[in-house]
Amino acid sequence: MENYNDIIDKLSNWNFKKIVLFPEGSNYVFLVKLQSDKNHKDEMFAIYKPASGERPLRDFPNKSLYLREKFAWIISTELGWPNLPPLVIRDGPYGLGSLQFYINSFTSKNYFTERDSRLEDFIYIAAFDVLVNNSDRKASSCLIDKNDKKIWAIDHGLTFNYFSRIRTVMFEFIGRKYPLEIMDNIKRLVYLLENDKKFIDDTNRYISDLELKSLINRGKNMVEKGSFPNLDSKINIPWPLV
Repeated sequence: MENYNDIIDKLSNWNFKKIVLFPEGSNYVFLVKLQSDKNHKDEMFAIYKPASGERPLRDFPNKSLYLREKFAWIISTELGWPNLPPLVIRDGPYGLGSLQFYINSFTSKNYFTERDSRLEDFIYIAAFDVLVNNSDRKASSCLIDKNDKKIWAIDHGLTFNYFSRIRTVMFEFIGRKYPLEIMDNIKRLVYLLENDKKFIDDTNRYISDLELKSLINRGKNMVEKGSFPNLDSKINIPWPLV
């Protein structure tokens, strides 16, 4: 992948050239081709999720999922993990929404097919999901890049809700201790969320004050307990699993 800053610039400024709706999914998700206005041979693919295409949910505020996608990416960049594709908020053919760099991944590979051989590589995604209270970690939301076999995490619209429960397929990590690196990174993030006024003000653009307090409390709780929480296979799994 090219430089993150270059990708962010292209996502923010290149023109929408073509757009195709993914046939599956409860919300509208589009594959788009972006094109430079300086050189029409320069193109890039991205995933566009407009707020207008979000299906109303009982436990999430209307038209807030694209903002949560953005904030999840911000948190991942502050932590340094897991790998989330670069993402911006911008206007598009169907209005304001998230626009995320498209990962050219293996369609036949996901968490279920890779966990036996690469389980330790997934621990960062699993810890991230606890922190952001991800309610929708399916196996297919873990992508394996065709170029370098890097693991990418996607689909973070159902996050940060203070009363929604975590739902994940990553039950292999139950009770395991968090690596020291993960706890140190979370400590630093919590400090920013409590003390950095600019960062706090930016946070308020994406989630509510109550959700921010819940995020801070989850981070502190992760550090205090030091291990992954227990989960119930009846209530803590997404549907479908893949």
